[in-house]
Amino acid sequence: MTNENQEQLKELLRELQTQDFDEPYEYGLDRERSKQALESGGGEFGSTLEHLLLQVFSERYGQKAVSPDGLQGVPMDECLSQRQEEALALAAIFGDRFYERIANAVWTVSLDVPFLSDKPARNGVDAAGKNSRNVCKFYLKDRGCRFGDKCRFRHELPGREKSGAGSLDPKGPSQPGFTSYSPPEYELEVRFPKGNRYPHQAPIVAFSTNDESVAAAGRLGVTEKLFGEALAAAKSGEPVVYTLITLCEDELSMKELLAIGHHKYSTPPPVVAPQPNPLGIAKSRTSIKATGKVEAVPVEAESYVNLRKKMESKHSQKTENLLQENGKLCRDFQRKRSSRRFKSMLEQRRNLPAWQEKENILDELDSCQVLVISGMTG
Repeated sequence: MTNENQEQLKELLRELQTQDFDEPYEYGLDRERSKQALESGGGEFGSTLEHLLLQVFSERYGQKAVSPDGLQGVPMDECLSQRQEEALALAAIFGDRFYERIANAVWTVSLDVPFLSDKPARNGVDAAGKNSRNVCKFYLKDRGCRFGDKCRFRHELPGREKSGAGSLDPKGPSQPGFTSYSPPEYELEVRFPKGNRYPHQAPIVAFSTNDESVAAAGRLGVTEKLFGEALAAAKSGEPVVYTLITLCEDELSMKELLAIGHHKYSTPPPVVAPQPNPLGIAKSRTSIKATGKVEAVPVEAESYVNLRKKMESKHSQKTENLLQENGKLCRDFQRKRSSRRFKSMLEQRRNLPAWQEKENILDELDSCQVLVISGMTG
């Protein structure tokens, strides 16, 4: 490899690293949510996509609908056989538009939706879908741009007019052998996770496109509708992929679904503010150990110290009140014992039959936690 080729390769790698995380966005999923899920999923795109879509379906149709019970008795070999027969039928009907990306795991179908691909550009974006203020540096250096329509920048030389005989066609080639424009693509993706018993269980289905004019919420709206159709077909154990393709290529249904303006998973996740430390501990003092090493010592914040002082003061006040109340009760009892009425009542109690059992009852109380005494009232 020559030095020039090495430089081109390095520059291409740097350009790839600066590209946005766009693959999940083609399905309508928010980039920030996708990045977080991809990091937690170990970087596996397929499993991350399935995980996010299952979350979407679970919130819409419920966990039991997504993972139904009672399918363990359905033979897996029978499901795989029916799946292969359906794949052969779809390949015969749609030809090259149907592609089995991973055997018995992932199918993709290129959708024929001219009512979406032929619509005019909007919001000041040209036919290639790129802002006219940014120009692709690969195109300027006459190296050609391999990204085509997916390139984030415009393929136009500076100083050229946008219209007229000498204008540069934004859809023309950037260099012989390279194409700077390709029409947007619309795909239906069908995924069969491990253990999925399609057609008796709904597969994971998704609508995706690189058409930036299609709102992310609308893409997820189409995906949810497709999964609902798959759930209905799974109840009777019928193949559903052809039905889903027909639904995606229906103009009225698609325009209605793509008009959805908001979806939870097409927006960034809410930001949760960190909880403050309730103790308010601040490391503001230091102590030197015998080794001479300085170590931070936690010191309670002033607000907490004041709060504890108030609690201690309140507790001490309660203790003083209890002692005063006890002293008052003792004085009242001593005064009561010295009265003539109390002495007369005590003399009458000593004549009762229960008084003779006083010592026995006290002894039993010392040895038993529970003591039941029965006797006549008197």
